Amino acid sequence: GTFTAGIIGVLVGLLLPPGIYPVTATGNTSGVSASSSFALRPSSVDSFVLYANPGQLTIPRGGSGSFTANVTPVGAFNSPVVLTVSGLAAIAGATFNFTPGSTITPNVGTPTTATLTVNIPAGATEGSYPIVITGQSGSIQKQQRARIRVIPPAATPDFSISVAPSSVTVKTGSTGDATVAITSLNTFAGPVNLTVTPAFV
Repeated sequence: GTFTAGIIGVLVGLLLPPGIYPVTATGNTSGVSASSSFALRPSSVDSFVLYANPGQLTIPRGGSGSFTANVTPVGAFNSPVVLTVSGLAAIAGATFNFTPGSTITPNVGTPTTATLTVNIPAGATEGSYPIVITGQSGSIQKQQRARIRVIPPAATPDFSISVAPSSVTVKTGSTGDATVAITSLNTFAGPVNLTVTPAFV
C-alpha cells in the first residue's frame, strides 16, 4: 500500500536561477533504505503546478473510476484554472465529469483539488489508454499524463445449485431423500427459493 509519512518542504534561495534541479528524498529504517527523486523548478513568475493521482486507473467495463486533479499555486497565484481532459475519445462511449466543476480557483499558498470521474461503457474494448489532463489559466498551461486500463467487467454475484444423489429410488408408499446444495459465487448472499419440477402430489 501507499501512505504519506510526511511533507517535504523546500526553501528556494532568492538568487537561485530558474532551471531544473534534481532532488532525491531518502527514507531509512532498520537498515533498509529507499529513495525517490523529483525535479525542483524555481520560478519568479506566479503560476501553478498540476498533479494527477493516480497515474494509472483500472476500471472494469461498465464501471467508473476517479482521478484527483491537484492545482498547487506558486507565488501569489490565485486565478481560475480551467480543467480539461483529452484522449478519452479512444474509448468509445466513455464519459467524464469534474467535481465540483471544471474550473477551480486556489487561494494563495493553498492547493485545491477537483475529482475527475470517468465512466466506461459495458461494450468498451479492453486495453490501456493514455489521457492528458490539462489546466489552463490565461496564457499558463500545465499538463499531466495519465493512463486508463480497461479490464473485464466485475464478476456478478451468483449461485450454483447441485443435487445429490443424481437418482433416488423410492418404493411406492415410501419416501426418499436428496440433498440440495447452494453454493455462493462472487460473494452472493441472499435467500434462494427452491421448487421441484414436476410437482408430485
